[in-house]
Order: sequence, then structure tokens, then C-alpha cells
Amino acid sequence: MKRSRNLLLFTIGLTGMVCALLAINLYFVSIAGIHINSQTNLAEYSSNVNTVKQTLIAKRGLIIDRNGEIIAQDRETYTLYAIVSSTRPSYKDKPAYVVDKEATAEILADVLSAPYDYILERLVSASYQTEFGLYGSNLSLSQKNAIEELDLNGIGFTKTLTRHYPLNTFAAYLVGFVQKDELNTKGVMGIEASYDKALAGVDGSKVAVVDRYGYSLPGYPEEVVNPQDGYNLKLTLDRSIQEQLESSFLMTQERFNATEAWGAVMEVDTGKLLAVGQFPSYDPNKKDITNYQSYLTQQIYEPGSTMKAFTYAAAIDSDVYRGSDTFNSATFLVGLDKNGNAIRSSNSGNLIGSIRNANNRDWGQISYDLGFAYSSNVGVASLLTKYLDDDVFMEYLVRFGFKNKVNLDGMNETIGSINYTWPLDKLTVGYGQGISLNMAQILQAYTAIFNEGKLVKPYVLDEIVNAKTKEIIQKTEVQVIGQAIKAETASKVQSLMYDVVYGERGTGQYYKVDEVSILAKTGTAQMIIEGEYSKDQYIYSVMIGLPADKPEVMVYYAFKAPVNTMAHVDTNPIKQLLRQIALANDYREAVDTQLTQEKEATLTSIPFKNYINHSLDYVYQDLLSMQDRIILLGDGDRIIDQYPKDVEHIMSTQNIYLLTSYDNIVLPDLIGKSKKDIQAFVNLSGINVTYSGEGNAISMNIEAGTKIDSTMTLEVVFE
Repeated sequence: MKRSRNLLLFTIGLTGMVCALLAINLYFVSIAGIHINSQTNLAEYSSNVNTVKQTLIAKRGLIIDRNGEIIAQDRETYTLYAIVSSTRPSYKDKPAYVVDKEATAEILADVLSAPYDYILERLVSASYQTEFGLYGSNLSLSQKNAIEELDLNGIGFTKTLTRHYPLNTFAAYLVGFVQKDELNTKGVMGIEASYDKALAGVDGSKVAVVDRYGYSLPGYPEEVVNPQDGYNLKLTLDRSIQEQLESSFLMTQERFNATEAWGAVMEVDTGKLLAVGQFPSYDPNKKDITNYQSYLTQQIYEPGSTMKAFTYAAAIDSDVYRGSDTFNSATFLVGLDKNGNAIRSSNSGNLIGSIRNANNRDWGQISYDLGFAYSSNVGVASLLTKYLDDDVFMEYLVRFGFKNKVNLDGMNETIGSINYTWPLDKLTVGYGQGISLNMAQILQAYTAIFNEGKLVKPYVLDEIVNAKTKEIIQKTEVQVIGQAIKAETASKVQSLMYDVVYGERGTGQYYKVDEVSILAKTGTAQMIIEGEYSKDQYIYSVMIGLPADKPEVMVYYAFKAPVNTMAHVDTNPIKQLLRQIALANDYREAVDTQLTQEKEATLTSIPFKNYINHSLDYVYQDLLSMQDRIILLGDGDRIIDQYPKDVEHIMSTQNIYLLTSYDNIVLPDLIGKSKKDIQAFVNLSGINVTYSGEGNAISMNIEAGTKIDSTMTLEVVFE
């Protein structure tokens, strides 16, 4: 009992002492202007004190690829400032301003790697406070900590959040960028814009006491409401595939003087976009952008012959297609029947137009199946006038989604039109002229071809994740839009696309790679310039599905360039992309074994001769079965040297090197080739070479696709 009473008395006494100290401190602050704890003379501040509410900016969420690679992030940076006025009161008897300007300038010049005279001039010329331009801005946390450890009087920092894109141009038109104004940061385009609210988070606040210049005063408490940082976005992109796609664009630009290129890689059964890009691009860190239109959802253009897959699919699905039926592949003269419908006419005086194959080719009487492999415009016109009803064809165009937006992840989207008023228009739409689409529409439509007739919506956002709790806020599910065609129809179109690559004289034969079998449909479309079809500017494109037996991934690739007969022959940029996809998806090993068995079974001796002074067209026709073994060097149109030489036969596995000029020689992919093979290339090209090891080549110091000259040295490692 006595012990409890003593404890009570002790508690009352201690409380009384604390209250007395607070009262004394309050008296000194009120009357004398002194804060006893900090020994700060608050009277010196009294005429210039303000209480302000400051915004604490929330950190914007990360954007990462499917493997966790950071694509966009907020980076904390710091700006250094110095208070130089002695009117700023001391704190705990330490001056809160720069006392020795010369010594401070010497130290800061060293740590900032800045000119001493510049730093000193900033300190001397300021009346109250100063900053140090580029030298003192965008400092990292480690730089800030290093300066603070120097314990310099009057030195402080302001914190800034800046949006940083560590992979620079990586998927820039898809990811987008942010703009910052006085109030907030907002996404301007792409994912940054469409998911701005999720990324931005919620800002916090701080109530602080500051001097008349806005700098916090020491010794005063602060009321803080912490910000809620934005959510992280995980995309479906694969860095390795995306980077190869963008590298391929650069190779295409060099080879064909392409002004623009664009493409995408997508899973056919889920709609996950593994890569999306376009050239020219921009760096979102620099915002060096002039064209704000994305080819994925905003740029519209005529797709050309990649459209033929849908025309054939419509005929097959409506049970009017007979692939073995034949048509005359000569120029199709378009006339009208008595009902005003387009027909093939033999009367040159009653025509509304004519339809020709590319380069005016005429193969005579050929089947519709072969017409697809050859990409015959005349075949499509014959199909539409003899078998497929206009209204039925339009119904299928709607089924494939060509009149609707894709609505891909909330991005701004522009859709084109289908010219379907006049009889001639209804024929040209069948081979991709008179219809304009964006790339997302083409990708979505081809999912039906590759995925048993099911139309699958593309997407790029995989998950929205709370960075703090790891909770998945949103997960994108696969969305099947509908059944555009029957599964049997899709299978038949895939068979036709296989013959485009592996059939005799198919337009896609130069897209073959050893790593994986493929399906393809090529496209060549005249560009529309000032309302007219250009005679020398084209859009070259290809749609590829792989593996051929059951497509899992589709590749769409297109570019604008001056007319070039090698556009679908010199396909190394796209083949490099296919190899990367095969590697990323583990297609390589199983297919290599299969291809080895096929090669062993088909190894034959092929007649061979001297092709020097012959044209490329002549060589390709003469070596029809060996076209995938031809490696072109230079950009000429006639052969000036070759390997092998002076032989009458070669084996079907032999690589053939044909030199057409000594200008613009591009390094082919020599990985996996023998020293004898590589030496043949060296002898023709004139490049210097060093070898190490034995066996087949496993690495080169120069990237395949690089333009080479005699001043370079190629270093090849064999194993």
C-alpha cells in the first residue's frame, strides 16, 4: 500500500516537472523567441514564417516485360542548392548558410566534376540561394549521400521524380511516355496513357513551416500523409524477341532504303503480343518524336496480298471453293453482265478495268491452289466472279473484324474503310486494294487462320500488380471474339500457306529457316501518294505462322521502300527474327533432328555450271530446287563471281555464294557453317579474317546483317 502511494507521488511529480519545462519553453518561444531544445533563435524567423501544405508525389508504377525486365520506372533524382545569405538563422549554433564560398566552391567543383570558377560564380552572384545548373541536377542518391557526408554549411537538396526508360527506344510507340507540368505527371501515349490512373498512384502531403523562400525551417514538426505509389504493369512483351524485331527493322532499312517498317509477334491462341514495333522510332527519355501515330492501332494502309488468305478462306468456308479447278492467269479484263456485276470479258470495248498479276506474270492455265502460292491477283478476281457471291464475301470481311475496332488495351485507334460500292472495287478488295486496315486488325483476323477458326483479341497488358503487397489487381484473360470460319477451313488455308513456302515457285520460299518449319503469305502493295497508286513506292509485307504443323506464334512484318525485286528474296532480317523466336520457344532442337533426317533422306547431286555474267532471274530459275542455298553478296543484278567454281555437280546441301557487286555487301549469318564455307565468302567479299578453333562456327565479332568492307576484320570462333 505504501509502495503504491510512493509510485503515485513520483508520477505526479514527474508530470509536474514536464509541464513546467513545457511552460518555460513556451514562455521563451513566445517572449524571447528562443527554442530551448534546439537553441534556435526563432525570433529571427518570425517576420517570414509560413505554414504551407506541400504535395508528396507518388511514385509511378514500373512497366516490365513478361520476364521482369524493367521498361519504365520512376527514378529519384536530387537537385543541389546552396543558401548564401547570412540572414538565414543558425540551427543548433551551426550556420545555415555558406560561410566560406571559396572553400565550398573547391569541394563542390571536385565532387560534381564542374569548373571551379563556375561554382564560385554561382555562390558569389546569388543574393539568397542558388543552384548549379546541369552539374547540380539529376544527382543520384549515392551522389547526394556523398555530398551530405561532407557536412557543408548551407547546402541542401530538393528531390525530384523523373520517368526513366532504361531500354531507350524499346517498344517506344507501344509503351509511350509521360509529360510533366506544374501539377502532375500524365501519360501521353501508349500504355503510359491508357493505364495512367493505375500507374500514377495517389499523392500524399506534408504540412511544414518554411521561410519566405520556401525552404523548411529547422526545429518545427511536420504533418505527413504518405503517398500511395502506383501499381506495376507486367506486359506480355519478350525482351529478346522485341530487340531482334527492332534490329531487323534497321537491317531492312539498310538493305532496301526503307523509309518505314513495322511489325509484331503474337501468340495465336492467346493474343499475347510478344513484340510490337516500328521504324523510325524515338527515345522516350529524349522525347525526340515527330510522328505520334502508332502502326499498331492508328496508322491505316492497304494490306496488299496478305489479304488473299481471307478471300480464299471465305470461298472455302462457304463451300464454293474447288482448289483443283483452273483459271487463265493472263490479264483479267473486267466487264459487266446485264445485272451490273463484274465478269471476265473478252470484249475490249466494254470494260470497266483490268487486273494483272505482279510484274504482269502469266503462268497460263493454273489451279486456284497454285494461284494462291504464286499470289495471283487474277486468281482472286476469277474466284470472286465465278464462285464467291459479293454479299457473302462482305459477310466474311465483317466476321474477320475488318469493320470494327480491336480496342486493344484502351489505346487510341483509327480504323480504315472498305471500298465496296462499285463492281471493280469488290474484286480489288480480294487482293488487298481498296481496303485499309491497321496492324491490330490484321493480327486479330489471322488468329482465325492459325487457331481453328477462332478470332482472338490481341493484348499486351498481362497483369496489374500492387508493388507493396504483390497482390494481382487485374489479370487479362484470353478473349475469343467469335468463330470466324470453321476449323476445317482454317486447316485448308494453312495448307495453302505451307505451299507458299515449300511449294514450287511459291512467293514465300526465301523465308525458310532450318530451325523451324513455317507457313506464310507474302504481300506487295503499291503505296497511295497524293491519291494515286505509285509506280515505284511499295509496301512489302509477310505474315508467318510457326511451327507449320500447329502454329503457336505469328509474325507480321512490313516495310515501305522503293520498288525492289529482292524484297521477298533477301529475307535475312525476317529470318533472324524467326530464329530468335525459335530459340525463345524451344522449337530449335526438335526441328533440327527432323530436318537432319529429311536432309539425309533427300541428299542428291545437282547439276551446276558457271553463272558469271548471267542475270539473277536466270540463276534463280536454273537453280529452282537450290534457291534456299543461295547467298547473295552485293546489290547488283548480274553475277560477277561465284562459289563453287568450275564444277559440274554439287550436293544438295552445298551453299552457293553469288557475288553481284563489291558495293553494299552484307555479312550473312555464318554461324554453324564450316571453315571452308566461310573462306569462300571471305575470298569473294575481300574482308580480312582471323580464325580460332576447329569445326563449325559458333561466334563472330561482327553481327550478321552488317554492311562490310575490306578495311574490316572478321573474327570467327569454331568449335
